[in-house]
Amino acid sequence: LDLFAAVRAAMVGDTFINSKVVGRVFSSWGNQEAATPLIRMSLGRSEQFEMDGAGDGSETDISVHVFTTEDAPIVCRQIASKVRDVLQDADLTLTGSHTFDFQFRDIIQLTDADSPSLQMAVVRFRAQTTTK
Repeated sequence: LDLFAAVRAAMVGDTFINSKVVGRVFSSWGNQEAATPLIRMSLGRSEQFEMDGAGDGSETDISVHVFTTEDAPIVCRQIASKVRDVLQDADLTLTGSHTFDFQFRDIIQLTDADSPSLQMAVVRFRAQTTTK
């Protein structure tokens, strides 16, 4: 939750991203009727580990899903690229832990055969944190 809040704050704090999504950055899939463009975040694999004398650590896969219908796929790719730029190696402020590595993995562009005007991009990251 703390990591999601920090990632969301970084994206909403960026002028370009926020001008496109107007605060529509969600960590749940319950807002199905929200206007596009919008961003939804999800967690993939999360693994805990002990760091030699430095407390507990974790490695978490985070996916940022960008959805657009406006001038897609160009706008979708622009937002996804800006998400990458903003979050790549970001020094995120967390309450109970510290981010020591936040790496961009890739961007996957998708389309929906049932809704051709809907464009999707998944921007994937791996976050490594340690307890403070």
